[in-house]
Amino acid sequence: YYYNENSGMQVAGVPNARTGSLTLPAKVTTLAGEEVALTTIPTYAFRNIKIDEIVIPATVTKIEASAFYAQSDSYAKLNSVIFESAAEGEAELSLEIMDEAFFGQSELTTLALPARISEFNTKILDGLNNLKNIEITGTMADGKYASVEGMLTNAAKTEILYVPKARTGKFTINTTSIN
Repeated sequence: YYYNENSGMQVAGVPNARTGSLTLPAKVTTLAGEEVALTTIPTYAFRNIKIDEIVIPATVTKIEASAFYAQSDSYAKLNSVIFESAAEGEAELSLEIMDEAFFGQSELTTLALPARISEFNTKILDGLNNLKNIEITGTMADGKYASVEGMLTNAAKTEILYVPKARTGKFTINTTSIN
């Protein structure tokens, strides 16, 4: 971990040999003994890492482009991304996810994004060719997104914003309520 005065505490990286599940801490102790919230997962922090699950604390407010980049299927092991909710009594912080954050992670078939996501751009999901379902989890008073049958919609569920590339099968759209 390292501290960037512009963007806060960041993950510096994880050894490529690391496998299994990884839970990022909500706070990191600096060399001076100060506890600082982990706020950013920078570009390539988890490039070609072979972990299969990552738990991201509610303190993270930004996931930069290609943070979980996998250059080939031999590195694409991530099959679960868990976003923690804020502790009881604490406000949910908006989360910004940059383009291609999970690029090449072919094991991800379902992605559950928190309601605190601030903006959705389809480029966030570039390179997720096996993604079948996208879900919005949790609640946020001014949340902008929801999900219906594995598809991303606006919060009112009146507009479909994204259908995952690998989505198959039948689903019913109520044409009186969906644009």
